[in-house]
Amino acid sequence: GDVRVDNLRTDQTVLLNIKTDKGRVFRNGKEETNADSVAKFVKQGKANWINDSYWLLMPFKLKDSGVTIKYTGEENMENGKPADVLQMTFKGVGVTPDNKYKVWVDKTSRLVSQWSYYPKFSDEKPGFTLPWIEYKKYGQIMLSGERGARDLTDIMVFDKLPGDVFTDFKRPDMAQYPQEK
Repeated sequence: GDVRVDNLRTDQTVLLNIKTDKGRVFRNGKEETNADSVAKFVKQGKANWINDSYWLLMPFKLKDSGVTIKYTGEENMENGKPADVLQMTFKGVGVTPDNKYKVWVDKTSRLVSQWSYYPKFSDEKPGFTLPWIEYKKYGQIMLSGERGARDLTDIMVFDKLPGDVFTDFKRPDMAQYPQEK
């Protein structure tokens, strides 16, 4: 359950356990010691980690407990290709349980190839619709980093990492560790 959340735009690192919600925070050049501030930034770090994991791993999250999937039919994606369409909603899980997603599964490749995000279940129009394309194999899994205007870059998959990655505030050069093949 240990994770590391580095804010690459600021001098902030949150080291936390997502099962216990306990953690440590480094910001503005030093470790945060105020208990209320630590709790606030650990909560924020966990929310960021959950959000980021959906941006990278959403096809795998379709099977998470608390996720409800409903088949809504067939539809063409923005690229014109036919797809099976799923609606993904949540029951008592996550930091944004009112969200709804529309997920297009390409009829030929059988890969998730597009998604729409709705901030509220009742919303008629999505906040965005983006592709999930250019899948690549990382170790034993296929991942897509291509999200149109919101691409994911520097994707790495590891079988194992040293413990200090999750306990030391010093930002590690992740390229030094062997990636899963």
